[in-house]
Amino acid sequence: MASIARRRPPSVPGTHFRPGAIETGTVAFIFHRITGVFLTIYLMTHLVVIGQSVRSKEAFNAALHFVGQPVFVFLDAGLAGIVTYHALNGLRIVGFDLGWGIRRQKLLFWIAVVLAVAVFLASLIAAHELL
Repeated sequence: MASIARRRPPSVPGTHFRPGAIETGTVAFIFHRITGVFLTIYLMTHLVVIGQSVRSKEAFNAALHFVGQPVFVFLDAGLAGIVTYHALNGLRIVGFDLGWGIRRQKLLFWIAVVLAVAVFLASLIAAHELL
């Protein structure tokens, strides 16, 4: 007797996207790309701030004062969470390339997400103590 195949939603014409069928691996892929973009933007911003030291001591101090505002302290806490997720997901991908943990993809993804959120919250608490 033939088994009943799992019914998949129809794809959007011209794409591989199937609404309602986004799985864990796809979400991990999207998060990895987004965090990579954020890290690139942060690196460029960091280089601009550090580059102010070449102009003058006053320009560098002004840049440090600007990024010392509470909104930037919050963003730095977010950076800690983003770096944590990006690093753990990168290790997960390397493990998959080596044939490790493929059957535990969802578990490893959720571990990375939970640890990233925990690092973000811990950084937020530590930053609150500094303000």
